[in-house]
Amino acid sequence: MPFLILKITNMKSVKYLFLCFFALIFCNNIIQAQCPQGDVILTTQAEVDDFAAAYPACTEITGILQIGFLYNYSNITDLSSLDNVTSIGGNLRIGLNAALTDLSGLENVTSIGGDLIILGNDELTDLSNLENVTSIGGSVVHSLT
Repeated sequence: MPFLILKITNMKSVKYLFLCFFALIFCNNIIQAQCPQGDVILTTQAEVDDFAAAYPACTEITGILQIGFLYNYSNITDLSSLDNVTSIGGNLRIGLNAALTDLSGLENVTSIGGDLIILGNDELTDLSNLENVTSIGGSVVHSLT
């Protein structure tokens, strides 16, 4: 098994090695922070759009992904900025989005660790953008008009 042997000839080399080491650790932390930890609650179209801008490489949401409200209608109409998301560790809740007509943007989701809940989306009549979901860890609850 080959080994990398470094010959340190002066303090400049030591400083350079430490700098490289800490840069690698820092970059690793940035790469791991591609998604926020825990639940993601998006209640406005601006929040949906801002999420994609803040986390452009986010593929795995570790907690709940909630799109819309649980008690009042939201103004969310477009989920296309969530198209990098492939898995959701908790529930996927899509609720009370009066003008949401389809789930474009969620077509890359393949697994949901908890429940899939879709309620109170008056204009939503088609769930075909979720056809790539192969695993749901909980129940499926939906009402389509």
